[in-house]
Amino acid sequence: MRPEGERFLRPSHPYHRRYEALRAYFVESLSSSEVGRRFGYTPRSFEVLVARFRKNDLPPFWRDVRRGRQDLPVRTPLREAVLDLRRQGLSVYDIADRLRKGGLPTSHQTVWMILREAGAKRLPKRSAAQKARVPTLAPPVADAGELDLTPREVECRAPLLLYFASFLDRIGFDTSVLQSGYPASAMVPSPSALRSALALKLLQKPRKNHVMPLADDEGLGLFAGLNVLPKTTFLHDYSYRVGGDPHHRLLEGVVRARASVAAYPSGSFNLDFHTIRHYGDPEATRLEKNYVPRRARPGPEGVAGPLSVERLPGSGHGARDEELLRAAVPALRVGVVTDLHLSLGVALPEGTPSARRAREAGIPVRRRSTGGAAVLARPGDLLWTRVLPREDPRVGPDFVHAYGRLGGGAAAFLRELGAADAAWTEPPGISEELCLLSGRGRVLAAGRRSVGGAAQHRTAAALLHHGILQFEVDLPLLSDLFGIPPATLEEHLAGVADWAPGVSPEGLAAALGRHLGEADRAAATLRPTGGR
Repeated sequence: MRPEGERFLRPSHPYHRRYEALRAYFVESLSSSEVGRRFGYTPRSFEVLVARFRKNDLPPFWRDVRRGRQDLPVRTPLREAVLDLRRQGLSVYDIADRLRKGGLPTSHQTVWMILREAGAKRLPKRSAAQKARVPTLAPPVADAGELDLTPREVECRAPLLLYFASFLDRIGFDTSVLQSGYPASAMVPSPSALRSALALKLLQKPRKNHVMPLADDEGLGLFAGLNVLPKTTFLHDYSYRVGGDPHHRLLEGVVRARASVAAYPSGSFNLDFHTIRHYGDPEATRLEKNYVPRRARPGPEGVAGPLSVERLPGSGHGARDEELLRAAVPALRVGVVTDLHLSLGVALPEGTPSARRAREAGIPVRRRSTGGAAVLARPGDLLWTRVLPREDPRVGPDFVHAYGRLGGGAAAFLRELGAADAAWTEPPGISEELCLLSGRGRVLAAGRRSVGGAAQHRTAAALLHHGILQFEVDLPLLSDLFGIPPATLEEHLAGVADWAPGVSPEGLAAALGRHLGEADRAAATLRPTGGR
């Protein structure tokens, strides 16, 4: 063997190591234990790898090389100009014509290619009058003084929204806003600002920048008491100017006004359900297995929790966390991950090796606003989120290290499952990228094995604390992404299912929510003295 042959016998890249291990097993007919010793796999993890290979469940070892003519990358300024014009409702031909007149020569084929790559949908069918009306490139500025109330016909993209204005008038919405102390300006009064944000919610526009295609609609401006709706910049800045107190006062005023007009007569009440042990015949009742508190073992029972268990993709959980943080009102929620993705902390570079390997394997990579390193979230993993206003005593000046105070309910949840030594502790510090094995922050561990982690993000108005508990540990996938031997991962990682076999993630999440709620109520009147 030539000296360079050692590079094939001792591969450094995870994909190369996986290829050589499978080749030695299938081609050279080596035993699984011998292959594991040579390439650093535990017997169990290599059996899983072989089973996935036989089912064609592994990503390809090599990438296909594209041959022939390649499309030239579109320059960023042109792409941004095309997308800006499309947001204003221009067709492909209108965009190309407008860019040529503005000194950016391009064809309609190039415009369509940019829109297709960006995922833009085709414009709905328009009448001849709508096609003749060219959208305004610089929509008018929102100003209550420019509101024209003379009798005339006004075109509106969503005229049914105006029917909701009568309900706002019945409950005295504008009066409640003025009495709540919301900030205002000479051009945009506080009731108009909140009506504009409410209009986006009623039109199912989840982001503030989705207002731009509607920014020249006079009918929607009439709903807000303005000539047109405010732009993205105003709505973004306004959301940061509002603290928590105006929201509380507005909710109280709206509830009182709603009760005075009997808008929603109360014919029901809320129940705080908990699991009840069932001792009947499982075949007759067919109840699912869920976690039974204080018995620390699964069993059939009827279950509901004080917190609803949310099932959302990773992007949905992240967006919901940011919404709660912007609202700056106390919130507590639990959820279950539904899709495989890699979550990167705010300080971790986009080109980090684990992120690059995840993209090559077809795993989505998402950025979060909190700190920490990379976390591999798998379907079934448990999530929790807590939002507290800045003035809440549980936040404290040591919020960066307040894992035990803010995530104490998660530790109590694991201890009740049977992990008697579960606690927030120092991470082992054996990986720069894998959050649960890194050297920063704290991890929720049972003995030497990390089960979950958490991170924080504080704004001028509130604190966001959210965390994750692994349901099960995928040793081969983690090894491929982070380049850590499976034996090391097996020694330092654990999943909740290790203490609760056969229990559904939803049942565990409901129990986690109960523990978090109990810890939250117990700490509500306490002033923090330390978070470690």
